[in-house]
Amino acid sequence: MTREKRSRLGVATQLALGTGAAVLVLAVVDGPVRDAQAQGTRAHLNGSMMPLRGPRPLPEPVQATLSITAPAVILVTPSSEARLEIAVGPPAAIPPASFLRLRGLPPYVALSEGHAVASGVWSVPLRALSALRAVIPAGASGRTEFSISLVTIDGEVVAETKSALMIGAAGLIAPQATRRAASKEAPMPRASVARVTPPPPQTEAKPEITPALPTPPALSADAQRRATGLLARGAGLLGEGNLASARLVLERAAEIGLAEAAFLLAETYDAAELGRFRVHGVQPDPVKARTWYERARDLGSREAAQRLSVLSIGR
Repeated sequence: MTREKRSRLGVATQLALGTGAAVLVLAVVDGPVRDAQAQGTRAHLNGSMMPLRGPRPLPEPVQATLSITAPAVILVTPSSEARLEIAVGPPAAIPPASFLRLRGLPPYVALSEGHAVASGVWSVPLRALSALRAVIPAGASGRTEFSISLVTIDGEVVAETKSALMIGAAGLIAPQATRRAASKEAPMPRASVARVTPPPPQTEAKPEITPALPTPPALSADAQRRATGLLARGAGLLGEGNLASARLVLERAAEIGLAEAAFLLAETYDAAELGRFRVHGVQPDPVKARTWYERARDLGSREAAQRLSVLSIGR
C-alpha cells in the first residue's frame, strides 16, 4: 500500500471514529433526558408530583352595570329653580363622550345646563349634573312624567329611567306637613274649675270679592306651540344669566298671547324679583314691570293681578 493510500485511509478512519464518538456522546446525553421525560410523564400519570404549568390566565373583567338614579317625583313650586338630583354610575362603566337626554319635560320648563333639542327634549353633558336645575316659570302647574336616558356618541341608549315633575303651590307640594302644622293643638291648662267664657259676638263675615279677570283670547294649536317654545327658550336664557336676550324672546311669546311669558317678563323688571335671576348691573323698571303684569293679567294670570295690587300698595 502506498503512502498516499495509507494517508487517505487514516483520515477516513479518524472521521469515522469522530462521527461515532459524536453519535455516542449524543446517545449518552440524550438517553437520560428521554428517561427523565418518561419518568416525569409516569410521575404525572401516577399523581406523585404536580406537572409544570405555565402562567395562569387572568380572570375576565367583571362587566359593571350602568344605572341612572333619580327621584321618582321631583316636587317644585312656580317661579323657582329646582335641583334635579340625577346621578349616573359607576364612572368606570360610562362610555366616553356620552350624555344625558331628558325627554317629556313641559315645554315651558328650561334647564340651567345643556340645550333644548326639541320641545320638551334636552341634551345635558354629564359634567353638568352636579349643578343641574329646572327653571320653573310663574303660573306653571301640573304633573308631567319624563324619561332620562344615557346616550352614547353614536346615539345608542345604554341606560334609562323615568321620573315625574310635579309643579304646585307649597301647600300642595307638602300636604302632610301642612296638615300636621294645622292639627297641632295647644295643651289644656290644668285647673280644678272650668271657667265658661261666653263667645264674643259674631259679626257677619263679608265675602271676599275677587275681581273678575278678562277672558284671554284662545290660541290656536300652532300659536300655543310656538309661544311655549319661546317661553322655554327665554327661561333657559334667564338661567344662563342672559337677561337681554331672554327679554326679547319672552316679549315675542307674550305678544303671541301667552300669559306665563308676560308674567315672567314682568318679573325681570320687578325690583322684588330681579335679584333671583343672578344678573348684575341691571336696574329694575317699575313702569315696564307694571305694563307686563297688566298684560299678563289681561291674558288671564290671576297671580299677575295680585302682583299689581302689591305694586299699588308700594307706591
